[in-house]
Amino acid sequence: MSAEDTAGDAARIRVRIAELDAERAALSRDLVQLTRREPAPAPNAETSPVTAASPAVHKVALFRSLLAGRADSCPQPRFAE
Repeated sequence: MSAEDTAGDAARIRVRIAELDAERAALSRDLVQLTRREPAPAPNAETSPVTAASPAVHKVALFRSLLAGRADSCPQPRFAE
């Protein structure tokens, strides 16, 4: 290997290291932005899933929201005559 080949290889390695340093800096900035974001809100009664243990009012609200606009599937109130 000649001195020119060695110098050329060293120059390519320096360029690659500079590229990697720039990529690392960009990734570090992205990481800082991601960690500064607000955490996801804790689940509450409106966003929690309805389960078998949920109160009937929540189950009915879920049923109605899923079938909104379908009069054939929503219960109609019945009044005693």
